[in-house]
Formats: sequence, structure tokens, C-alpha cells
Amino acid sequence: MIETKSLYVGWDKNNPVLKDVSLQFKPGMVTTIAGPNGSGKSSLLKTITKLLVPLAGDVLLNNNSIAQMSFADFARKVAYVPQSKDFAAALTVKQIISLGRNAHQMWWSWQMSEDDTKAVEDALLKAGLSELQDRSWNCLSGGERQRTLIAVALAQKADYLILDEPVSHLDFKYQLAVADLLKSLKESGISVIVVLHDLNLIDLVSDNVVLLSKENKVVHAQGTPLEILTEDTLEQVFSVRVKISTVEQRRSFHLLGY
Repeated sequence: MIETKSLYVGWDKNNPVLKDVSLQFKPGMVTTIAGPNGSGKSSLLKTITKLLVPLAGDVLLNNNSIAQMSFADFARKVAYVPQSKDFAAALTVKQIISLGRNAHQMWWSWQMSEDDTKAVEDALLKAGLSELQDRSWNCLSGGERQRTLIAVALAQKADYLILDEPVSHLDFKYQLAVADLLKSLKESGISVIVVLHDLNLIDLVSDNVVLLSKENKVVHAQGTPLEILTEDTLEQVFSVRVKISTVEQRRSFHLLGY
């Protein structure tokens, strides 16, 4: 599993974004990181994925410090989907997704193996991009680009999938499609760590929720959605009043105001 131990996140040792973060991300679970803007969600993900060096503490992958792992070894186990990324305009969707296989290829290899080809085809199918595989990057909508980024990560065939706001450019249909995808991935034993804002979506997909406090720069609460997504806790963290209702055994979150 991925584990953080007394982790301090940020760029300034005297003013960390997050303090003393100790979390465990277990296989076969979807863990959602949530909190107000500026609470350190993206910074935490970047630290977990070796893109940002911890100010203090450590990140462990299967009991090994990620600081001691090469980026190639790390990429074979952990796939990261950022909020946005750009590619050369002429690259096709399939060519971009093929880049997800780089961690599994020797540096001098120019040919796709049978395993590489199957991984790319599987990623295209799961992300709903098979019909768009020959379309160039500059011809994609924002939502199609986001699904392509997810497919790149899927092609890595990693044990851990980490996504930073993967539904931010998607319409309702594809938000639900991503939710279904995350649930299917966890059933195959993959550990999913995702940043989401929509409380209804968080409640729908999450096994575990981590709420970050912007004011105190710490983990305010963690646990199941039922335990953590309560009217009182949400008001404490987001400084807004929320009404929770239940219809046909599904909870719904309604913003009432400040």
C-alpha cells in the first residue's frame, strides 16, 4: 500500500501547506481527498507521486521509501493523472495513450510489444475512446482530453491510480462513466486516490474520505463517507451550510448558504 508518515507538504519549511499527514491508501479501495481550495489537495498528490519533495516525513510504497526509487520503477507501480497536460497537436489519441507504456519499455525500444498493444487497446475501451483513437490532440474537446489523460494512466497497468480532479472538464454523463470506471478498478484490486469536489460524486464512489483543513493545514477527518460527510463536519471544513437528504437509499447534498 501507499503510506504517508508524519508528512509535511509544501515549499517553505517555515510555512508548510500541510502538516503531520499520516495516511494509508490500501489496495482495492477508492480514497477521495477533499477540502477547500488552497487546502493542499494537489500538493499532497504531487508529494505522493514524487513530483514534490517532502519538507519532512516520508512516503512509503509497499514499505519502501519512494525517495529511494527510480522514476521508472515508481511509474510501473503508480500512475498519476494531473488536472491538465498538453501534447504535440499532431499526436493522435492512440499515440498519446501509448506513452503510458514507456515505463515498461527499454529506453532503446521503438516497437510496441503484444502486451503494450493490448494495454493500449484496453485503455481506449475503458475510457470510451476507441472511436476517437485516430483523432489528433488539437481536435479534442476539454472532456475528451481529460479522458485521454485517464487512458494514459490506465495503459500503465499500475497497481495505484492517482487522479487530480479527473471530472473537472466532463459533462454529467462522463462524470458518471468515470465513477463507474473507478469502482470497476477497485474491484480488480487497484488502489485509487482521487481529488474530487462534488459531494454527491464523493459519496457515490468513495470507500474512504480524507478531509483537509485549510485553516489548520492538517487532516481534519478521515473515514467512510457516512462517517465523514455529515452536515456538521462539512460546515466546519468548508464554512457552508449543507442539507443532506436521502431518496431511495441514496444521499443527496444541497448547499444552503454561508
